[in-house]
Amino acid sequence: MHLRTECVQLKSLPGSGSKFRIVELLICNGINEYRVLNFQLEEKFSKEANILGNEFCRLIKDRVKKA
Repeated sequence: MHLRTECVQLKSLPGSGSKFRIVELLICNGINEYRVLNFQLEEKFSKEANILGNEFCRLIKDRVKKA
């Protein structure tokens, strides 16, 4: 299981645009990757997006260990 984040800037006109932080939580089996969760927030909330993604990852890993 791993967490992937990226920053995307969308532009409709030169000099304008919006930046977003995309967070994806993936489960890997060595061959394929399966997306469990993904969300996006404005770039100004990137710190919170990373914290939230890490917390989701930790909760899922803890739950899997208990099963």
